[in-house]
Amino acid sequence: MGVGPIADETTRESSQYQAGKVLTFASAKSADNCVYIAHRGGAKLHPEHTMAAYRAIVAGGAKAIECDVYPLRDGGLGVMHDDTLTRTTTSTGYTIYQTSASWQGLVVDDGARVGGIYTSLTYPAPLLDEVVREFGNKVMLYIEAKIAGTGSLITSLLQRYGIRTDMACVTSFILSELTAAATAGYRTQMTEPVESLATLTAAGITEIVYNSATVADATITAAVAAGFAVGVYTIDRHYDRDRFKAAMLEIGLAVPASGIAHSIDEARAVVAELG
Repeated sequence: MGVGPIADETTRESSQYQAGKVLTFASAKSADNCVYIAHRGGAKLHPEHTMAAYRAIVAGGAKAIECDVYPLRDGGLGVMHDDTLTRTTTSTGYTIYQTSASWQGLVVDDGARVGGIYTSLTYPAPLLDEVVREFGNKVMLYIEAKIAGTGSLITSLLQRYGIRTDMACVTSFILSELTAAATAGYRTQMTEPVESLATLTAAGITEIVYNSATVADATITAAVAAGFAVGVYTIDRHYDRDRFKAAMLEIGLAVPASGIAHSIDEARAVVAELG
């Protein structure tokens, strides 16, 4: 895998959106060396980290989904981005104080944030077991170990379900949380590393993600030269996209076709060009 941006906003659940053309991950023009990841289950479009979101995004053509994971009190693994329950559920309290049983009783009310067909809908909070059972070895799983003590549990679960080493990547901001996955042969992704490239290589890290607001172009170039797959987040503003595209082209890597519009007419022209 080469360098590629992360996209999570290009699909709709086909059964719910019959009118008009649907842009999917599969139909989007892109370079073969780019990986598109449904970040938090495509949370700009669907209720964050729900099975409904994962199903919709995969039905739309996504080849990879991302899960944030916390360890629970009984050794289970809950899928949620925040360390508290408040933002996406009707409950309060810390994520890690839950058990697998109490986790399955949580009510995710993130649909109100998304709006549209999701406005009044609620969903159960998934355990990582549910995600892996349904999507394992079908799409690429990017699973983030949010805190210390999570990485080995993730790796054990992947092995228990027989997930191929090329179909899962364990990610973390904490290098030690990737040791078990690297030892087991899974892909590993270090986010915003403070360690040297030599240290990451020795630890078996295969991918690096940098923050676009803080990373220097030279750092990206050095990481690619060292053999790492590299991602950059968050690329929201046009000048960041332009900078990223220029850096990738400079080192000889293709990027997905894209365009910037400042008016409705320009937007229509971009859509006509990209298909």
